[in-house]
Amino acid sequence: MKYKDVIDIISDRKLLQLLVLLGDEGPALVKKVSRILRSRRPIKVALENGLVRVFKPNAEDVIMLSEKGERVYRILKELIEVLS
Repeated sequence: MKYKDVIDIISDRKLLQLLVLLGDEGPALVKKVSRILRSRRPIKVALENGLVRVFKPNAEDVIMLSEKGERVYRILKELIEVLS
């Protein structure tokens, strides 16, 4: 991953909201998350960067943090704690 890609990720407010939401609340329905964020784009970007995974246990898609996403989430929470 290039430096520019990292900057793009950390400057994307909706993507950061997605990571914090899933980290705080755990797995959620894709439909619910996209409604909260008012966009599917952050989900797509997070999938492309390996931060989340989507699976279909029943009738609806569920999204959750990947191992990489968990690491980024912990860093974000620490940053939020330091800046608060």
